[in-house]
Amino acid sequence: MHGGIGTGHGIDMHDYRNNQRQSKMTSNDRHERYKTDCYKTKSARHSSLQQNEEKKIEEVTFENVWKKNIKVRRQFMCSNTPTIVVTHIKSPTAVIKLLGLKNSNVLSRKVLAHTFSGNFRALFDHFAVDVNDQQLIQLAHKFNDSKNIENEIKGTLENYGSQIQEVKRFHKMPIVLKDNDIHIGVKPFDKNKSKLHFKQCGNYYTLLMNVQETQMIRKAREKLGIKLTRKEDDENHHEIRFKVLYPSHWNWMKVADITKEEVIESLRHLSPYKAQSPDNIHNQMLKNSGNVMIDSLVFLFFRMGYMPIEWKKANITNFIVSKLMKRIITKRLMWWLNEKQLLHQTQAGLRSFDCNSVTYVVLLDISAAYDSVWRNGLRYKIRNEFQLDGRLY
Repeated sequence: MHGGIGTGHGIDMHDYRNNQRQSKMTSNDRHERYKTDCYKTKSARHSSLQQNEEKKIEEVTFENVWKKNIKVRRQFMCSNTPTIVVTHIKSPTAVIKLLGLKNSNVLSRKVLAHTFSGNFRALFDHFAVDVNDQQLIQLAHKFNDSKNIENEIKGTLENYGSQIQEVKRFHKMPIVLKDNDIHIGVKPFDKNKSKLHFKQCGNYYTLLMNVQETQMIRKAREKLGIKLTRKEDDENHHEIRFKVLYPSHWNWMKVADITKEEVIESLRHLSPYKAQSPDNIHNQMLKNSGNVMIDSLVFLFFRMGYMPIEWKKANITNFIVSKLMKRIITKRLMWWLNEKQLLHQTQAGLRSFDCNSVTYVVLLDISAAYDSVWRNGLRYKIRNEFQLDGRLY
């Protein structure tokens, strides 16, 4: 019995140790598998990131663009004539559309921007192997001409828009113009009046503006609602008509032009000893400026048709000596009025002393009081009631 039990116990211990060894081996295998899986996932992620970076780099470089699109480039650039190539390639976006390139934003910024800034050879060495130097020079000249035309159109549109804004600012003032002058029509002057009132006003001004009709000018013209009337003598230039509506009793077109003789006669009566205006233009300068200034004044006075607000401003600056004299006269007047007790005792205004008395005030504000004073009555009152018959200075 004892030997049997011992042998049985030894077998159980041996099995237990074997089980422990197997469990350790399985745990080690699992750990190794986990390590390999982690390494594989990391390597896969790294390889995917590397592939994405390589793809980004490939999309930007000239060589990869040239390798991927060589067939399309040759079919497009070599089969067509130079005139067709010039008409198609006007911008980086046109090249992107024609070549079917991907990632157009990156390509247009880094690749095609380098090309269309003047260095044509860099792109066409890759885009067209068979294009000769003469075609490249022709394309470069065409592109530069189109850029110059575009800049001229932009400048024309800027001047065009500034003229529109300037006239809209003074849309309540009718502007008198002669033929071949530039004028832009605006809205009716009184929105509350009926449309029939303005339909009866058949007069309109004409704007003759020689501009070449392009796509940019056409879009700007359509936004402004301007209609063109084509001239018979030249198909590339147009007569642009703007209609200005104004009351029928304004016969502005019948007013005669301001002549050069009228301006010269007015300049003769201009005093050369007056103070200069806020724009620092002295009368002496206008009188001695010559025919160039006179012609400019003739053009300015009649063609504008209104008085600018800036011309109505003035710097009213009294001379120091005149202030001194006015102060002396005022002091003598107040002494006389107080000495003779000609002012009422309750009057507090325009009196420099203080009586330490209670004042009850009733104010009456009269608009333009100084301008509406009866000057002759004031002089009569000074002479008869205040007995100021002699001179004070």
